[in-house]
Parts: sequence; C-alpha cells; structure tokens
Amino acid sequence: MTSKLVPTRSMSSRRQLVLEAIRRHFRAVGGSPSHREISDQTGVGRRHIGLWLDELQAEGMLTYERAHARSIVLTDRCANLSDTELHLACAARGWTVTEPPVTAAPLLDAYPIDPRVPDYGLPLLERLDDIA
Repeated sequence: MTSKLVPTRSMSSRRQLVLEAIRRHFRAVGGSPSHREISDQTGVGRRHIGLWLDELQAEGMLTYERAHARSIVLTDRCANLSDTELHLACAARGWTVTEPPVTAAPLLDAYPIDPRVPDYGLPLLERLDDIA
C-alpha cells in the first residue's frame, strides 16, 4: 500500500482522512479495507474507525455493516473498482488504455477529492455501453 496519509488543507479532518484511505485501498486492491488497514494509513486509532465509518455512512458517502468484516461499499460505484478493473472494462470495449508516465503525480494527490460531491467518480460504467 502507499505511504501513510497526512492531513492537507483539503483533508483537514479525520473523517476525510478515513474516506481517502478507503478510496486509495479500493483503487489499489478493488476491495474493502479492514479497520486495521484504515488505521495504519490514517493514524486514527482502530477502535475509533467504526465511529468515523458511522459518520460517513450518515452523510451518504458509504455503507457498511458493523458485524461483517470488509463490508465497506462506497456510494460511488466506480470508486469501488481498482484501476486494473477500470482498465480492463475499457479495454474490453475496444478502448486503447495507456498508462500515465511514471514520473507523473497521481491524480488524487494533484486534485484532492471534495467529499461534498456525492458522485465524484466517473459514472463510467453506465456510459461505456452507450459510447462504444
């Protein structure tokens, strides 16, 4: 996984750090992170992660079930997919997928996600069939 997240101006609260850690994990792995993985990335105590997840769920950013491990699902469907899964979906539709240069900064680092936007990710999955 990537290095530990630190707050920036756009990520001033623990809630945003937790949300960004979840998004990064989905991009890297394509699956839900554990409370320990979120804690390791954010520095938030593992016992407090559930409280932040409850708050994010109340805001409509994600859903999860406390009694089930790795049950986090982001409300933005594309954010639940890894980069590899998105590349494969595009390639399967005949699109040419090119990798960015290795020296380029990741897009999320250059342009932080505004958590107030409910459907930040690309509504790509529904549109890909219409475009091809």
